[in-house]
Amino acid sequence: MSDHDSRNAAERLARVIIDDIKLYNSRYLRVPDVAAVYADAIDEGRAFFRARVDSDLHDVYESLLHELEHAPRNVIGLPARGIRPA
Repeated sequence: MSDHDSRNAAERLARVIIDDIKLYNSRYLRVPDVAAVYADAIDEGRAFFRARVDSDLHDVYESLLHELEHAPRNVIGLPARGIRPA
């Protein structure tokens, strides 16, 4: 597998893990500090990810996690702050 393919596979795995975190913790979707509420799930996902990819790809999970934490809430499937879902 090429480096490019390995990175793509790592990105897919990281996205699946992060999507699972969002899905199974949806009751917390309206909190302002996603990382604090999801800390245990994020750490568990990180351990799962690191056990399955080469160490030179560990940054992939952290990069996608950073995107989740800093994306506008409506981009990641959360209602925008101040707007209540219908």
